[in-house]
Amino acid sequence: MARPDKRLSELEQRYDRLRRSVLLFRELASTTRSEAFYARLLSGLANEFEVSAGFFGKVQGVGGCVAILASLERVSGQLPSELPLAHPLVRQVLGQEERCLILTSREEAPAGSFVHSGSESSLAVKCRLESDEPELLILESRSREAFSEEDGVFVAELLETLEKTLFNRYSRSRSDREIGLLLDVARGEADLQRALDESELSSLLQKLLEVALSRTHCRHGAVLLVDEDSQDLHMEAETFSLDLNQRIPRVLKRRADRPSGVVFRVMSENRHYLANDTSQDPYYTQLLSDTRAALAVPMSFQDRCIGVILVESQQEAHFTPDHVAMLDALAQTATSFVRRAQLYRSTQMDQEKEAVLIKGRGPAWDDVERRIERAADTNATVCLRGESGTGKELVAHAIHFNSNRQKAPFVTVNCAAIPFELLESELFGHVKGAFTGAVVDRAGQFEVADGGTIFLDEIGDLPPALQVKLLRVLQSAEVRKVGSDQVRRVDVRVIAATSRDLEAMMGQGLFREDLYYRLMVVPTHLPPLREYPESIPGMVRQFLRDANVAYGRSVAGVEDDALQALCGHSYPGNVRELRNIVEQAVLLSEGSWIRRSDLPGYLRGEESPPPMPGSLAPPGQPNSVAPVQPPLAVEALGAATVSPPSPLASVVGAESLESALEWDYKTLKAEMLRRFESQYLDSLLEATGGNVTRAAELAGIHRVNIHRMLKRRSEH
Repeated sequence: MARPDKRLSELEQRYDRLRRSVLLFRELASTTRSEAFYARLLSGLANEFEVSAGFFGKVQGVGGCVAILASLERVSGQLPSELPLAHPLVRQVLGQEERCLILTSREEAPAGSFVHSGSESSLAVKCRLESDEPELLILESRSREAFSEEDGVFVAELLETLEKTLFNRYSRSRSDREIGLLLDVARGEADLQRALDESELSSLLQKLLEVALSRTHCRHGAVLLVDEDSQDLHMEAETFSLDLNQRIPRVLKRRADRPSGVVFRVMSENRHYLANDTSQDPYYTQLLSDTRAALAVPMSFQDRCIGVILVESQQEAHFTPDHVAMLDALAQTATSFVRRAQLYRSTQMDQEKEAVLIKGRGPAWDDVERRIERAADTNATVCLRGESGTGKELVAHAIHFNSNRQKAPFVTVNCAAIPFELLESELFGHVKGAFTGAVVDRAGQFEVADGGTIFLDEIGDLPPALQVKLLRVLQSAEVRKVGSDQVRRVDVRVIAATSRDLEAMMGQGLFREDLYYRLMVVPTHLPPLREYPESIPGMVRQFLRDANVAYGRSVAGVEDDALQALCGHSYPGNVRELRNIVEQAVLLSEGSWIRRSDLPGYLRGEESPPPMPGSLAPPGQPNSVAPVQPPLAVEALGAATVSPPSPLASVVGAESLESALEWDYKTLKAEMLRRFESQYLDSLLEATGGNVTRAAELAGIHRVNIHRMLKRRSEH
């Protein structure tokens, strides 16, 4: 039994070692990893033992070496700058499961195990302080049995604790954007959607990868998108920061002679693939030098893979069933955001039209996007219902983009913005001589859209006579130009939209019942903005960016009280009204931030909101639409009613029908169109408060055309 004074001495020695190790640990945990960091680690441990030499090194890949990051020499002799992986000590440490290896004497050690020629014993510990690549700490002594098992446990536990602390610090030191993203992820699915609500595809995919890595506790991975034509995989985001076995191309092509890798297997089977031991997996293609496990999941849309999320770990059997389920769920959530961003990217290329951007989130929009996904790849007619300004044209674009017609034309016709006399020719075309002014043959919009999609906006304003002809086209897929007896077959997918109460119009005989059922194959209700207010902050940010570009401003953001006012409004004008408010605020703001004082008075509670047009409730709910009015073509004939004995005379300002008929046909028609255009323009600008951009959106035409109409009127 040990004497009490000896036992006390041993306890004091252990206490001193513990105290010194705590001081060393605190110093290292607050130091940036560098050559000085590793040198301090070596010198601190060397002070605990009879160390004559030591080094800290990092494995540089299969078939490579261990690069020396820091070394310590207390005797004469030159330590190498690197060690081959075939070195007996390196091979022995990396090949065993235990973290620590102790060689007590040269006689008992395999030949060539010591790095320094004069060493008699050594202590080697493997760790991962800097990355997922293995690292080695080796201490050597000129004394035999200089290191005990207790010493090995002490050093291994110190490095393991330091490893965890540094990894946590590494995570905390990421960019502010990633930190905010990780916090969002922790708050649940709603906040995840907010984190991924990004219009730019590259930014979205980088965020998606960061989420995937943080949730699976990995540091390396990629997001790849499928090229629908070539079936190649394009690497859109990646974090392969370590040494690679080969240069990674931006485009991955399928191999015919051997397995193409787990990402192609996922793409082909449209289901996740787990390789928890890549060294034994027949499908895994080695990219990282020390990958031990890989997990890939598909982003599935319309029952096909449109992209792959890949994460990799340097620890064998790293991934659990929870990781697989979590990554599958993440991919499912991200898919709709990816398709939105792809749509936005594709429409940005058309300089003549505004890019299509969908920003709605929440359960109401989830149902819309489910319908888009299921109906898009069919030829079924879709009818979009909802209040004015809810984004019906955007959804029509999305349906076309997600269909097999996406490379064919997408044609928009606003049935409420075209005079009755011109609408038939606009839809179906005309031949030369069909009417005065028809000097050449002209293709109608159905012919222009052949092979693609035609979007008939405000279908409820279609005159009854044209309802019959549209029904014939839907039934026979044939069109007949005005003035022609010949028919032509067309292959066109029809998407219709209306804010009118078609059911009430049928009851009044203003809308054909047979056409109604032809259109309602896939009825889709678009929710008003007040039903998904959680989308407002994201929309405000996007509209702010758009307005800065459009008006050459540099407004940085929206102050909290202003954003609170924007989020508290009910928006009877829906997304269109919100966009108009943000544009006005950008123009009126005198500083770099939008303040509450920059918003309209009715948002600040200082005045009543402007009157808004009626709205359409979902089928089965009470409607808030204004009483059904006759289609625009009837009203366009100018009089308040159609009962006066001479409506034609009132259109051109003549005293009687006889005096009106003194005008020749061409002059009379031109005057009717001029007056219609002037009245229609007045109504548009009155409804939008003089905002030309909003007036153009309401009319379904480019704002340049509004300016042309204003110029024509001023010259008259």
